[in-house]
This record gives sequence, structure tokens and C-alpha cells, in this order.
Amino acid sequence: MVATPFLFRVHARPHDYNRWTPAGLKQLMVEGGFGENDVQAFGWGNKACARAHIGGPVRAYGVWRDLSNDEEYPLMVWAFAKRTSHIQ
Repeated sequence: MVATPFLFRVHARPHDYNRWTPAGLKQLMVEGGFGENDVQAFGWGNKACARAHIGGPVRAYGVWRDLSNDEEYPLMVWAFAKRTSHIQ
């Protein structure tokens, strides 16, 4: 498992691999020897939550705010990988 923070809008034109979007993190792991089908990558976040982290205490965000996921504003990106074969 690997995880990384992400506070910027996704601008996949055509791809966004260097700021660790879910696609970029998966690509890094595939290039590192994991099979394409052995890696699952995810992200979660939204603009309101990102503003709360950048602009002040997280408590200002409040539990009443929107917790829905916006794929263009992931705050956290993570991946799981399991090697199913050995590299020789």
C-alpha cells in the first residue's frame, strides 16, 4: 500500500502522471514491476475540503459539509498492489 497527499485540481490532458493522481500512481507501480491488473489506485477529496485544509483549521470545514468525492480534487491518493508473479 502507498498513499500520498494531493491538493491540486486534476488536469488530465491527456494524462496527469506526475502529481500522483490515481492513474499516475498506478502507472508508477506498473513501471516498478507490478502487473496492470495487480494494482488498484483510488483518490478522494473535493474543493470545500481542500479549502479547509489550505485556509485554516479543519474544524472550520465542519461535519455538516459535503463529503462527496470530486475526482478532479483528490486530497488523498492511495494504491494497493500485490505481486502475483516474481520478476526474474
